[in-house]
Amino acid sequence: MSVSAFPLQWPDARPRTPPGKRRSPAFSKKVWRGSGEQAYRATGDLTVADALERLQKELDALRARYVTVSSNVEPRVDGRPRSSTAAPADPGGAVYFRLGEE
Repeated sequence: MSVSAFPLQWPDARPRTPPGKRRSPAFSKKVWRGSGEQAYRATGDLTVADALERLQKELDALRARYVTVSSNVEPRVDGRPRSSTAAPADPGGAVYFRLGEE
């Protein structure tokens, strides 16, 4: 099966959440704000790059092979979604990979 990174290829057997029922993700990261003695840790937004790094760690732990991240964000040369573009009208994303020795 050949899957494209762009545009989004949603799995046929998986239902989509209707736009009116979608919620903002609960993912975040801790960041330092301020400087010197005024520095403090705060909660910051997760970037596309942050999310992909976390996803890659999980895929590595699973020993996933032939990974394709499919979304409506145009990919860079290395196949990862560009984080510098505006959010697409359809924010869906799907990850395809293989497990095991095949």
